[in-house]
Amino acid sequence: MRYITSFERIGHERGLKEGVKKGLEKGVKKGVEKGAGKVLKHLLISRFKIEDAQANDVLKSLKLTSKKIEKISEKILEAKTLEEFTNSVK
Repeated sequence: MRYITSFERIGHERGLKEGVKKGLEKGVKKGVEKGAGKVLKHLLISRFKIEDAQANDVLKSLKLTSKKIEKISEKILEAKTLEEFTNSVK
């Protein structure tokens, strides 16, 4: 078994912690985006009286990110028609 210096051990531990931290942040971000997508989908369906498949198509075209989610939900509530909404987010 190879001898590991304390510097190597400390570097390894720090790298592991940093990797876990980044992985968790990425996972939480994806979870928020996915959960928000479900909320936005429901909002689109109820606000514009559209079908589930049409709401899916609209959300796919938006390429949701956590930064866009709040803006998009506001625009859904402000728009009077689906067309007005889709034009406002392009």
